[in-house]
Formats: sequence, C-alpha cells, structure tokens
Amino acid sequence: MLVVDNRDKLKYVLDFKNGTYYKFVCLIRSKDFKDNPDEQVLHCMEKQEILVKDWLVDTPERLAGTLPDMLKFTEMFKCRLYMCTDRKSVLKTLKTMRDTVQNYLDPFLCNPNATCSVRAVKKIASSASNMEESSDKGGRKWLFDVDTKNGSLKDYLMDYFMVEKYNPVLFTTKSGYHIVTDRCFDAHKFIEKDLPDAAYKEHLQMHWLDKNNKPLVEVKENAMVLVAMGG
Repeated sequence: MLVVDNRDKLKYVLDFKNGTYYKFVCLIRSKDFKDNPDEQVLHCMEKQEILVKDWLVDTPERLAGTLPDMLKFTEMFKCRLYMCTDRKSVLKTLKTMRDTVQNYLDPFLCNPNATCSVRAVKKIASSASNMEESSDKGGRKWLFDVDTKNGSLKDYLMDYFMVEKYNPVLFTTKSGYHIVTDRCFDAHKFIEKDLPDAAYKEHLQMHWLDKNNKPLVEVKENAMVLVAMGG
C-alpha cells in the first residue's frame, strides 16, 4: 500500500534531453518505524537510512517501463521513493567518476602496499550521480521542504511562486509538503527575509515560523523530492 503517491506530479518536473538523466532511489528510513518498531523491515540497521535500489532514467519511455518496478519496491519494503530534482548530465557524471577514481588511485603511486576497500568500487557511481557537480546546468531546481501541514503557508508559497512564474509543483510528504520550482531567483533571501516579513504582515507568524522566528520551510539544492511512500 502507498500512503503517499505523487507519481502524477512527475510530468510537471521532468524535462528529458539527450545526454541527461534523472536519478530515483528507494530508501528505508528508520524514523518511519519509530512508532511501530515491530513493522521495521530491516531490524539490524547500522544507519539512519539504507539504500534499497536506485535507477538512472534517461527517457520518458524508460521511466514508463521502470516506474512500476520502483513503486513495487516502495510497497514491498515500506520505504520511500525519491527523485533528485536536478537533471543530471551524463558527461559531468563521468568526469566526476573519473576524478573520484583518480583520488582512490593516487595513494598507490607512492605506496604499492596501499589498500582500498571494495566498497569504494560500488560507491563511485552512486556518489557521482548524487553530487551537484554532475547536475546539468539548465536542469537545476529549488526544493522547498515545508515541515507543516498548515494550509495557509502552503497556499501562500504556491500563490507567490505562480505569480512570479517560478513554475511551482506541489508534492505531498508525510509531515508536510515539497514544492519544486525553477532555480531562477534568490531562494535563500526569500526564506530568510521575505517570508518572515510576510508572516508578520499576515499575522500568521504563529503558524509559519518556529519558536526562533525561523520559517517552517527549508530551501534545498540538488535535493530529493518524495515521489511515493509505502506503509
């Protein structure tokens, strides 16, 4: 069963072009089971989250063919399916992988007895596709992580972004919302100054700000948006 399903929103965010791809990941997060530990899928978790599987998708046809499998994994493992909001460049990813491999090889030039964990081999491609350096310049997005279900804050953000023509797309999360926009404005200034000013102007600071007068919204770059969540 899916308790969150945002798959219908993907078409408003994805913009495929030659030489690029989007990254999807299934993650099990321990905090999702803190209230029901007996339902935990993995009982010996050394980390706060564990990667189940990832996919690199480069065409709409490839997405149509793999999305059903992604959702099956999400339901089976009661985990979260995320997509990186930044479109990735194949060439930039390969260059990042090359640089990473070189960093692993350098110690062997001066020390033939140097060692390297086999985990590094598996990690290289995964980490390279995560890094902002691999993002395609024309395909970067802002993600606004709204940590409240308060409707007035969500409505204000969506209305503001639509008026400014930032092409916002709303995704539902477990405890709030993700709003993805074009990366064509100073999002940090908006969060740090403009939004708090609007909260006081609208007399909604009790609903939009925390006890330190910081917005209940975090802006993120090269971030993961929630596509679906199993439960």
